[in-house]
Amino acid sequence: MESDYDRFETVYVIDGHRLIDPESYERQYQRPDGLSLAPGYYVASWPESVRTRRFDERALFHGPFERRPVAQAVLERLAALDFPRLAGGRAAQPRSSQPSAASQAFPAFPLSLALRA
Repeated sequence: MESDYDRFETVYVIDGHRLIDPESYERQYQRPDGLSLAPGYYVASWPESVRTRRFDERALFHGPFERRPVAQAVLERLAALDFPRLAGGRAAQPRSSQPSAASQAFPAFPLSLALRA
């Protein structure tokens, strides 16, 4: 299924359930557990099956990161690994044999969701 949007985006969580998206719009977000994220930069991603990009319970948030350049480097690393495929139970394979700048900066970056109350 081909998506109509980028599967990875850098967002900034303000507080509560509010974030700033890549187009500088303030949006509400929600998580399945109802908890809010700590303020900071995050990489938001969606499974391949999601056609409409919304910051709802289907969005995954990776972070928080103190600085946007760090979040961007993580975004590049996740995109190179094609991370959303992991949610579908398939093994991720790097798309290129060339190491990216993000993989050199974060060679052992854990692909985990930061859960903070």
